[in-house]
Amino acid sequence: MDGGGAPTGLTCVNSVSQFQPCYRGWYGLNVRQFSEKGGEHMLDPEVREQELRKLPDWTYQDNAIVRSFTFPDFVGAMVFVNRVADMAERAGHHPDIDIRYNQVRIALSTHSAGGVTAADISLARQIAALIPD
Repeated sequence: MDGGGAPTGLTCVNSVSQFQPCYRGWYGLNVRQFSEKGGEHMLDPEVREQELRKLPDWTYQDNAIVRSFTFPDFVGAMVFVNRVADMAERAGHHPDIDIRYNQVRIALSTHSAGGVTAADISLARQIAALIPD
């Protein structure tokens, strides 16, 4: 670890001519080094779009990644929401969840970073895994 709290040995390009240490979280994405406030930085738009292509049915809207789910009934929607809540609590990363009877809309954004981070992508992957193909 360096003095900034980020593991060394990984690099990210922050400009054409500048490299600096990066943080590689448990979610497996390289993101820019943690900020001085201790939060993550937003993913670069190119990286965000690349990761979204791996997440069918998720879209980028209003500075968040968003997906809607439909269930047979209210109970099915609530079972899903409770599973998402358990996941989010374990991750320490909480989505915005809107419930309308059998419709659930999830929006993921790291508010402290001002947009989508690797933590949002990771949680989206976990949520997507709850739904059978």
